[in-house]
Amino acid sequence: MANRRRILIVEDDETLRTILAEHLEETQEFTVASVESLEAADRLLADEDSHFDALFSTSDCRTATAATIAHGCGARDTACRSSC
Repeated sequence: MANRRRILIVEDDETLRTILAEHLEETQEFTVASVESLEAADRLLADEDSHFDALFSTSDCRTATAATIAHGCGARDTACRSSC
C-alpha cells in the first residue's frame, strides 16, 4: 500500500515490542518504528523528518518525557493520541 500510516511503538519489553511491530507490519497498512524507552522516542522525534500518525506506549504517560513526546508527535500535524 502506498499510503501506509506510520506508528511509533515505545515499549521496554523487547518481546512485546517485536510481536506488536511484526503484527502491524504484516497488515501492510502500517510502517512501524519501535524503541525501548521514552528517551529513545524523544531522540527519534527530535529529527525534523520524523513524523508519526500514532504513538503506542505502555509507559507512564504522566512523566514529563512522555508528555513531551506526545506533544512533539502532535506538533507535526499527526493524529497522535494518548489514553492517559
